[in-house]
Order: sequence, then structure tokens, then C-alpha cells
Amino acid sequence: MSLVFKEIFKEDISRTPFSAHKTWNVTDETTGSYGIKVYTAISSSHQYTYGIPHQINWGNGVFVGPITTGSTIAPGIGYELEGISHGIHNVLTHQSLDVLYYRPNRYIYSNQGGPVGSYIPDSVTKLDVTASVLSIPVKICGEGIKPESIFLTSTGIAGTIKDDGSGYLVSGSKNIGDVFYSDGMIVVTDTGSAFKTVFNDFQLTFQGTHQIVENEYRCIITEKDFMVPTNPTAMSGSGLDVNSTNWPTGSGILAGFVSSSEFAPYITTIGLYNDSGELLVIGKPSQPIQNSQYHDLEFVLRFDT
Repeated sequence: MSLVFKEIFKEDISRTPFSAHKTWNVTDETTGSYGIKVYTAISSSHQYTYGIPHQINWGNGVFVGPITTGSTIAPGIGYELEGISHGIHNVLTHQSLDVLYYRPNRYIYSNQGGPVGSYIPDSVTKLDVTASVLSIPVKICGEGIKPESIFLTSTGIAGTIKDDGSGYLVSGSKNIGDVFYSDGMIVVTDTGSAFKTVFNDFQLTFQGTHQIVENEYRCIITEKDFMVPTNPTAMSGSGLDVNSTNWPTGSGILAGFVSSSEFAPYITTIGLYNDSGELLVIGKPSQPIQNSQYHDLEFVLRFDT
């Protein structure tokens, strides 16, 4: 084996990002192996229209308001936690949904915390006292769930639940929940008995969006470049002991069989090295390619990262 180096210039390097979509098929029995978790969201039974103020960084200002509309905070008493899902209290899941997804879409708030304007009904469904949540981790959904890729079936629910591409989860002609694509969150807000247990026995198909970069390196070998082999076996007097791991040594003079003017070595492997001489990428043609002393050769290495 011999190594010959040639510099690759910036103009011969291109990187093209693109989105790829991977299809996943998940059931209630396989969620754990994918790191997908099902949460139950329950509003606390303590109802206060405006409870303990809570400060949230909101755009350019600071929003100070109740933790939830129809707040579940009881000053001095604490939360009625209503159970735990994956170590998180169900009431906290409900409040998190409300703050992160539903309240911002429900009203426009002033910096003083008061709602300005009216409820916006066509942005998300209404978050009621209970909801079911399916959380898909980044390693599965990537940059997010691909719109219009969700197909969900569940025992007790006729037909297939789908997303409409704009963020609604639809069963038949009814919006029964929401999909927050970039966060990998599927939330069923319908409080019908069948929808409350939608994630108890289900089959789900969806596509994750993954950003991939196609790297392309052009290596141009001009005519008569690399025509002299540096492999020690091409030197006169070289020999290899098959019972030894020692590399063969030679005189440094080309052997007769490679000294002809018509001789041209074959290219079998191309490697990309960094400035420190570390091998990063290896490319191999489908068959050895003979170098030429009459015309240039161009090799293109493509790989995804």
C-alpha cells in the first residue's frame, strides 16, 4: 500500500443540507424501547380563577399572570396532584401544556398579565380538565414530526386518527387534539371516554424529520500526476517474508516491470485527511481505476453527515 497526498481546495468542496424523513411504527408495547412516553394531564380540583402569580419571559416583556386560566393553585395548601406519569405529577403536566401551548394561543397578553382581545378558537383545541399526551424524543422525531404523517389507531375508536398538516389531530371530521410538530408532542384534548384512553392500546405511524448534510469533495488528478509508485514491492530487490509482518524493503530503484513509459499504477482507495494527518473518510471505486498520463482524472467523494 502506498500513500500519495494532494490538497483539495475550498472551491472543490460543497455541502448541501436537506431534510430526510424516517418512518416509525410504534405500539403501546414498544414505546419504551424508543424512549416515547405517555403522560396524563389532569387539572387540580382546587379552582381559582386567578391563583398565585407566575412570571414568564414573554417576547420583549415579562408576563405576570396566573399559572393557568381557571387556576389550580390553592395558596397555603399546595397542589392536589392527581397521580404521577413517568415521575411527573399529572397536574404539573396539565399546567405545562397550558403555559407552553394553549394559553399563548388562547389570548394576547399585556405585560401586566391581563388578557387583551378575545379567545382565538382556530389556533388550537380547547385544553379541558384532562388530556392525554404522547411525547416523542428528539432522537426519534429529529427536527420534528413531519406534517400529515400521523396515522393513529386505538381500541375503542373507529377509523384512523390523522393530523391535518396544520396542527390539528382529527378523528373523522372532528378535531380531537393538537400536534406540536417541532416538539414531538401529540396531545389529545377530547374528554370523551374513548379518547381519554387513546394511548392505552394503540398503533402509531409517523415520520421524523432529520437534517442531513451531503458532503461532496472533488479530487482532480492532472495528467502524469502520481505516475511513479511508492509501494515498496515496486522497487528492485524487494521481498516479503510471508511468515513475517515486516513490510518489504527495496533498493529505492524501480523494478523493471514498472519502469516502462507505458506503465501506469491503479487507484484503489481515496482517503480524506485533516490538516493533522488524521484519516477521516475512505472512498473506494467499484473497481481499480488506472491512472493516465494523457488526460486528467476527477474523483468525487460523497458522504452524508
